[in-house]
Amino acid sequence: MEQTSRKAPLRGALVLGAGSPAALTQRLEEVLGRCGAFERAPLPAAPATAELRQPERVAIDYADHDDLIEKRRKTLRALKAESPAIWKALRAQGIFRGRGPARRRWPFFIPGKALNM
Repeated sequence: MEQTSRKAPLRGALVLGAGSPAALTQRLEEVLGRCGAFERAPLPAAPATAELRQPERVAIDYADHDDLIEKRRKTLRALKAESPAIWKALRAQGIFRGRGPARRRWPFFIPGKALNM
């Protein structure tokens, strides 16, 4: 009998947006505070378009509940510190920050090619 290998579960990505850094901090505390009360991380899902269009955004890539809780702590600390160097270091750990208007890419079609600009 042939054994099949199981794929590892998908990683989760939590993407939150808000109108200001203070509102983003509050939103992160609320959403992940609820997660801390449970023993499971939220199920992986695509981020809502409204979240991506907010002027202040944060994205956290996580493997499981404990990983999300730890990255939450780091994200909150970085939001309060307002240091670009901290955010640069966190990128390597799967924690990302977006600021300002979300960039929109407009597709241009040329016969035989599609360009995103």
